[in-house]
Amino acid sequence: MDKNSTNASHIVISVRGIRDFGLWQERLGTLLRERDPNLEYVAYDTGWFDVISFCVPYARNLVVKRFREWLVDNTEPDQEIDLVAHSFGTLIATNAVKTLPTESTLRVRVLILSGSVLPTSFRWGSLLKNRIGRVINECGIRDRPLVASQFFVFGTGMAGKVGFPGGSTERFRNRYHDFGHGGYFQGEFMQNHWVDLLADENATVPEIDQRPKHPGWSQRLWYTILNFASPAKLAAYTSVPLLIIALFTSLYLQKKNSELSEKLIQQQLSTSRQAVRFSQLAEATRLSFRRRDSGSVLSALLSTLANEKFDSSIQHALVVQNKLRLVDPHRQGPQKFRAALATLGNSLDELASELDNDAIYWHVKGLMHCQFIYEDGNRDEQMELFQTAFANAATRYERLSNKTSNSLPYLLAMLDYGSCLWSIDERGQAATVLTRALRRAGETSESTAPVPVWVLSELHAALAEVRRHCDHEEAVDHIQQAIRLIESDEELTGLLAIYRLRLAWFKMDRWDDSAALPQFNAAATLLSGIARDDLSFLNEWLHARHGRILADYYATRDADQAVNAFDDLIATMQHVHDAAFSTHHPELRLLSDRRLEELRGRIFNAYERRADVQLDIGDREATRLAADSYLRAAQYAANVGGDAEKLNRWSKRQARMLYRAAAAHAAVEDLDQAREALAQADNVACDLWSPTERNRFGLNRELSTRLLQLMEADHRTSVADKAVAWTLDAIAGYSDQRPRRDDVEFTLFCGTKFVQYASPERRADLLNSLDQTLLADLNLTWSKPQATARPTPEFQQQTTEPIHSKWRYRSVPRTTRVGN
Repeated sequence: MDKNSTNASHIVISVRGIRDFGLWQERLGTLLRERDPNLEYVAYDTGWFDVISFCVPYARNLVVKRFREWLVDNTEPDQEIDLVAHSFGTLIATNAVKTLPTESTLRVRVLILSGSVLPTSFRWGSLLKNRIGRVINECGIRDRPLVASQFFVFGTGMAGKVGFPGGSTERFRNRYHDFGHGGYFQGEFMQNHWVDLLADENATVPEIDQRPKHPGWSQRLWYTILNFASPAKLAAYTSVPLLIIALFTSLYLQKKNSELSEKLIQQQLSTSRQAVRFSQLAEATRLSFRRRDSGSVLSALLSTLANEKFDSSIQHALVVQNKLRLVDPHRQGPQKFRAALATLGNSLDELASELDNDAIYWHVKGLMHCQFIYEDGNRDEQMELFQTAFANAATRYERLSNKTSNSLPYLLAMLDYGSCLWSIDERGQAATVLTRALRRAGETSESTAPVPVWVLSELHAALAEVRRHCDHEEAVDHIQQAIRLIESDEELTGLLAIYRLRLAWFKMDRWDDSAALPQFNAAATLLSGIARDDLSFLNEWLHARHGRILADYYATRDADQAVNAFDDLIATMQHVHDAAFSTHHPELRLLSDRRLEELRGRIFNAYERRADVQLDIGDREATRLAADSYLRAAQYAANVGGDAEKLNRWSKRQARMLYRAAAAHAAVEDLDQAREALAQADNVACDLWSPTERNRFGLNRELSTRLLQLMEADHRTSVADKAVAWTLDAIAGYSDQRPRRDDVEFTLFCGTKFVQYASPERRADLLNSLDQTLLADLNLTWSKPQATARPTPEFQQQTTEPIHSKWRYRSVPRTTRVGN
């Protein structure tokens, strides 16, 4: 809104928070315009503001300054101004009004705060006296993000959870609701609690208090801890300079100690006997993490060491490592796990006098612990530690292997180092590290101490994962080499099955279904036998079955067979999931939380792909069934619990399924159900962290919305032409990044509907774009129908075939790749 662009006497301005898609602002504007068409409403866009910037006071102040200047420039002195803010927007709006120039006559009639990050000590006296007529602070008593704000972000608090202290009047009121950070935008809350306040200056402010009348002792203790968080946070921020000084001092001393240690290592690690000791220890550790039973592997190694009278200190270290395997960080929490490490570490410290600078001792104290945490999924605040540990290991073991014929410790460290770099998205460095390790392995294979084949295969497999999205042919070549190395070794059947499963998905990346299907079959056959004895292969077996159904369907287009297969797979996975919490299946109770979360994702994907198959059939009855299946997938996603990060991930899945259900309903002109599904999707609160997520979310939302608008329109040609134009832009964007297959299928489904009602020119544009731009770049051909005159409406359903039913794979792949 530009200065003096409106003469409205009353204006409502909404301000959103961080990582907010802004859907609630659009919905609030719609509600206000329905109540009062003459009311001026502005949804202020703060731009994309991430968590790191939110933690920096200077960055926050810049946003406040920008909004204050905008407010002064775009409002009139005599206008009645209402502000509605959420989360970080509450800090922006309040501080902007507080820091207005003294000569400004701007006044705010109503200020509504929801999920406020303001501290409870914020002073309202001067604002209520000079600037603001009425303040309503809406609080969510189950607001978790505000707890993080209270503990960690300087200058913020949790007023949107516990309210501001002081008396409750018509001009200043805290209202408490039993929901979390995004509950204000669900259901009819804004309609029931905000619209009247913003549209009627005489509206009263009823008191609402849904807090427990008699809170328990644990809840009282928790709020006491929260209240003490503010002074503790202040003390922590002031101690940062001292910590920086201590850190640099520690780094300097560490460097000096490292130089001395390296000299001692050169003296102590010169014999081949030490190399043999360590290689056996390292190999046993690797096997214990490579889908083997760690207890049996370590017990066997202990027996071997005892028979050959190896140093007792190595046996002691292995016993301690075996105890560490029993400390499950998922079930006991990271704090207890670190405490257990510290306790067990004391027994190792007793050996410091004889092993202080020995590589075995260093490995047990450092690399083993890091790798254990890494393999069990606790990656938070660990990646820098892993990278440093593996890099140091590679350097030390290279020196060792240069003095002996055994290079196994060096190769294992390089394998871990490359995998770590890949995990933090340093793909270029990871490729360099793994390629150097493979070159060294090739040199070693010609010596008297050949490298075990499982190590070579793991190096090839890791390099294949790293190169998968930048050089697909090279990635396929590496995974095939890994398969050839171990396919004759019965002891490595589990590893072979995993490699075949990876190769199958590599083929699916290029939509080469006929080549992927035999690999899925082989992997599923191998894994079905292994999973009976080793539950760590259970999810991989289910994943192989899922891929086999998809590849078979895309190759044969037998929809009935695919739907029945997905129904059977869903039943199997749901049985495994439910049995994991049953006392009748104690073996399944050993599945970790990470494995169970992975299994829930598999169940959801099966629901989604079954719906995709039904949608692909194209007739009205199958499309209705697809809509029901999408709704079932959305319901499954809505019922999964967990922490805030998991809930956000499942909310994104739920919203995507609701958008697709809306499109399916709209396609068969079940318009009421389509509107309901679309409204539910818009109400699902989720944070879109990456550009890929935002693009995918926007694609599904836009296609569903345009298809519903088309079916609602009396004159559909102009609406269809606009939809075709938008679809053309979406397809053109696929050339920048390789699309997901289900997104392409959904685009084509909606495009088919748009084509039915579009003008002949726009219809021809879309058909040409699909054939030349999208399908060609994806190594697909398509027999497109002739772009003749549009059939009459009564014959459109019978004469227009689904676009995507005419795909087939190219016999000779193109060199063009999308997204590489």
